[in-house]
Amino acid sequence: MKQLGRALVPALGAAVLTAVLFSMPARPAVAQHVAPVTVANVPLPTTVTNTPSVTISGSPAVSVGNGSAAPLFVQNVDDPSRQPFARDCVINSFSGAGLGSCSFENVPAGKRWVIESMSGQFTVDAGVKPVSIDVQLCSAGYATDNFFPAVLQGNSAFFFGDNFTVNQPVRLYSDNVGGCHGSTFVNAEMSNATPSGFAEFILSGYLVNVP
Repeated sequence: MKQLGRALVPALGAAVLTAVLFSMPARPAVAQHVAPVTVANVPLPTTVTNTPSVTISGSPAVSVGNGSAAPLFVQNVDDPSRQPFARDCVINSFSGAGLGSCSFENVPAGKRWVIESMSGQFTVDAGVKPVSIDVQLCSAGYATDNFFPAVLQGNSAFFFGDNFTVNQPVRLYSDNVGGCHGSTFVNAEMSNATPSGFAEFILSGYLVNVP
């Protein structure tokens, strides 16, 4: 009987402990404190697709850095390569006063030519020289005259005359804004009356939108 009593005491204690544990109210689990996570975005940008628009607000204010180590990617909407242009006009004959002219196309509506290069050539009778080369254009409502020199290149065996060239980088603007309207044109004055020959001129650059 003593041995049986000793065997029942541990079993009875275990049963009592189990009953006590099951009778205690359950407590909610508490997650351990976790430090905030910072996601670095260097050097590649992060692309988020198929999401609604996101609004950032609150304090402190959000600022965007643009340092050399992590530059901000931007796009130039007036990049010259987006709207290039090149136009030419030809003078086929000169008047009895030694004058000749030709016109370029009109600038498209809502656009402005930014002219970066003026070039051309004359082939005329030997001894005849270009006295005046005048590019006339409208810019922001004003008509302007722009004069260029011609350089003698020598005698042309093919055209049997003297050859002159015009080649100059410029920064000119041509549009139809305000009270000045009309196409850009060239007036050329020669040193002799009624010379035979011809001239060709090229303008090139890019277009921008007129605000």
